[in-house]
Amino acid sequence: MTESPVARAENVRGEPPLDARTALRAAAARLTEEFGDRIPSGTVDSLVRAAYDRVASQATVEVFLPLLAERDARRRLQSRADAPS
Repeated sequence: MTESPVARAENVRGEPPLDARTALRAAAARLTEEFGDRIPSGTVDSLVRAAYDRVASQATVEVFLPLLAERDARRRLQSRADAPS
């Protein structure tokens, strides 16, 4: 078996499975609440999706991908929020 379980779980359009999409939407909502006064919600959504894509590209187990994506996005958002304008 050479194909990643994560790759098999994605649908034809390359979208995460439904439960992951729901978790990613919830993560984006939490991060928007946390950083929304400093970073636009569209940027937060993009960073969450990009973080998911990054961790999913290397994953062999998909269960924690939304959590790992949220942590990665939070770290990146914090760096942006702390950066001088």
